[in-house]
Amino acid sequence: MIKSGKVSAFKLFVITALTYLMLGLVGLALTIPSGYASPMFPAAGFAVAIML
Repeated sequence: MIKSGKVSAFKLFVITALTYLMLGLVGLALTIPSGYASPMFPAAGFAVAIML
């Protein structure tokens, strides 16, 4: 049986969700030591790119 090169919608959803999660954790790791805010949040840029 030959598999097509297409990725199923569920796999694409899981990959997108895991990527967003990992970028969110990276953003949390970049917080200012006092813990108020993050100077940059890469997950937001990824979300905009996915929506476009």
